[in-house]
Amino acid sequence: MKNRDIYDAALCLLDEPDDALRLDDYASRAPYILSGFYYENVALDDRYREISGQGARKTGLSVPSELDADFPLSERFVYAASNYLASMLVCDSDSELSDKLLKITAESLQKISSGFSEGDAGVCGQSHGIVNVYGSIT
Repeated sequence: MKNRDIYDAALCLLDEPDDALRLDDYASRAPYILSGFYYENVALDDRYREISGQGARKTGLSVPSELDADFPLSERFVYAASNYLASMLVCDSDSELSDKLLKITAESLQKISSGFSEGDAGVCGQSHGIVNVYGSIT
């Protein structure tokens, strides 16, 4: 899975018209936004990989990541990443849509983390009391 696949999915979610200027802006901002998503969720991904029996992450992340680079998190995070990216791309121009997409992102990440047992909650960041950008406690 490439970051560009997530970017393309985000554009589909936004149903953006073929506006070259806007798409250029989105393409230039997307790597930074995806980098932020990665750093917000890398600990959850590590725990998910451990519990699901996946190996360690094979791809590192350079900041900002390139759109043609591999998406560094497990494929389980693609849906949340696409919604998050779409939300952040339109946060200034359509706050209502951005809020809806951000809510979907938070729900998706909650589903991922809820797959862990109660004893794993602290490891997953659920008990630290810091509110992340999705509005949930990490």
